[in-house]
Amino acid sequence: MNISIGRHLASPLALSVALVGFGASTASSADVRHYGCKGSWIGSSDVRHKRFGTVFGEVRYYYSKSTKKVCVVTVKNRAGSKGTSTYMSATIWKCSTGTKPLKKCTNVDSSARDTGAYKNQTHPIYLRPAKHCIEIDAGIENKDGYLAQYSSVAIFCKSLG
Repeated sequence: MNISIGRHLASPLALSVALVGFGASTASSADVRHYGCKGSWIGSSDVRHKRFGTVFGEVRYYYSKSTKKVCVVTVKNRAGSKGTSTYMSATIWKCSTGTKPLKKCTNVDSSARDTGAYKNQTHPIYLRPAKHCIEIDAGIENKDGYLAQYSSVAIFCKSLG
């Protein structure tokens, strides 16, 4: 069973436990559902409509030890109008030095973003974190015009790259 870091964080302690167990809990790079990303699955988070609580899909993150890059892709489900072309987004930010885990980035060193009208998923986007915290954002609009979003705090600080 894959456990989503973004969905199951209730406290800073939970993130610490999740990151300590990071090496033991990642999926193998042989995982069939990488959605175009290279590397091993390291987490996923629901892209949820804030008012209704409906999950329109998920944002999935992978890490490649060989390239030292994080890959992020946003994927729709039925509630997110899978199969219908609607707005979607995926963004990764590399936080500047000094960003504290579980806080928002103090500044951003670099970013990668993909937005557009897609039927099932965004294009995979890549960023080299170089032992910096990252933040991940995603959005999915369904056919009725409702937008679900996900926005992380600073995660994977110093554990990747």
